[in-house]
Amino acid sequence: MQKNGAIQILRGGAAILVVIAHFSASIGDYYTGSPITFKTGLVELGNVGVSVFFFISGFIMMQTTINKSWGWQESIRFIKKRFIRIYPLYWLWTSILLILWLVGLALKSHDYTFMYVLKSYILIPTISSGDKHPLLSPGWTLVFEMFFYVTLFICIAFDLKKHVIIYILMFFSLMYFSSDYFSDAISYIVSSYLIFQFVFGMISWTIFNKYKGVLDCYQSKFTVISVFVFIMLVSVTLAGKSYNNIFIFIVMFVLILTTSLSKYSNSKYTVFFEFLGDASYSIYLVHYIFSLLLSSVLKKGFFQSINPIVLLCTSSLVVTVICLVSYVYIEKPIVNFFNSHGKYKKSQAESECGV
Repeated sequence: MQKNGAIQILRGGAAILVVIAHFSASIGDYYTGSPITFKTGLVELGNVGVSVFFFISGFIMMQTTINKSWGWQESIRFIKKRFIRIYPLYWLWTSILLILWLVGLALKSHDYTFMYVLKSYILIPTISSGDKHPLLSPGWTLVFEMFFYVTLFICIAFDLKKHVIIYILMFFSLMYFSSDYFSDAISYIVSSYLIFQFVFGMISWTIFNKYKGVLDCYQSKFTVISVFVFIMLVSVTLAGKSYNNIFIFIVMFVLILTTSLSKYSNSKYTVFFEFLGDASYSIYLVHYIFSLLLSSVLKKGFFQSINPIVLLCTSSLVVTVICLVSYVYIEKPIVNFFNSHGKYKKSQAESECGV
C-alpha cells in the first residue's frame, strides 16, 4: 500500500514541535533571564505535536487494516507488528537513560523503584514522585498508543470491521465516563480526552477514502489549506492563547483531512521532509535524552551568554540531525531484524504508524 507523503511530512512537523517544546522547557527552566514564552507557548507546542501523532495513528490504522481479512490470525499479526514498531527501540533508549541515571549522569534528583522501572519498560502507567510518566518521559504517549492498539486488536480478533469506529467510540466513551471505578493506572488513560483523538483520526480516514477520487481536482487547494491551518495552530499556541478540547478536535480533524487530500510536486525538499516523517519515532524518543543533557549543562552555567533563541534553534537542529542518524543506523536495522525474523514485510503505509 502506497504511503501518504503529505501525512508523513505532517508527522515530521509534529516531531519537530515536540523537540522544540522540550528544549524550550530546558532553556526556560535553567537559562537565566529566558523569555516567558519559553515556559508557555513554546512548551505547549509539544501538546500540538502529540495530538497530531494520535490523529495520524487512528488514520493510518484504518488505512493499513481495513482491507485485510479480520479474525484471530490477522489480530495476532497486527499486534506483533505493533509490538515490533514500539517496544525494541523504546527499550533501547530507556535502557540508555536508565544507565545514565544509575551512574549519576541524568535525573539525579529522582529516586526510582524497581517496580517503577519495570512498569516503564512495559508501558504501564505508575506514579513516581507524583509523575505518571515512564522513565523515558516521551513514553507516556506510547501508553495511549498501546491502549488504542490493544482495543483495535480485539476488534480485529472478533471481526468487528463493519462498525469498528462505532464500537471503539462506544468503548472509549464507556471507559471515559466510568473512569473513577478503575485503578489509577487505567484511569490515567481512560479519563483523558486524548483517547478520542484516535477515533477522530479513524473518522478522517473514512472521509478521505470516500471522497479522495471526487476531490482530486482540489488537491493543490487542500495543500494550501493544510499549511494555513498548521501555521494558524502553531501561531495561536505560541501566543499563549488558551483553547478548549473542542477547538483542538475541530482544528486537528481539518488538518489531518486536508493534509491527506493534499498533493504537491516532488522535489528534494519534499523528499527530505518525508524522510523527517519516516524518522519521527527516533526523533521523538532520542531527543529527550539530549534535552536532559542541555538542562544539566545550563544548570552548571554553560551557554548562558548565548542568545536563548539562537541556543534553541541550534540545539534543536543539531539534535534532530543526531536523531536522523539514529533512525538510519539504529531504528531501521532493529525493525528490519525483527521483521525478517517475524517473516513478513512491512508495507510503506505501515511505516507511518509510529507514535
